[in-house]
Amino acid sequence: MGAWIAVFKHPYFVVTGRDGTFELSGLPPGKFTVAAWHEKFGSQTMEVEVESGATLEKNFIFEPKEEE
Repeated sequence: MGAWIAVFKHPYFVVTGRDGTFELSGLPPGKFTVAAWHEKFGSQTMEVEVESGATLEKNFIFEPKEEE
């Protein structure tokens, strides 16, 4: 059995569903760095700009790292 714990200084986080999708709602307008983490494939970040009342669709694509 294993577990992961993450502590944030803000209320903006989400865990993906079984199919890997996620919805991060309630962000105020502004520029943000969104980070995604996978226990085997590492982490990625993406810069986004949220406008008032707008909906954005962005995707993180994680692929296995090639073994050397």
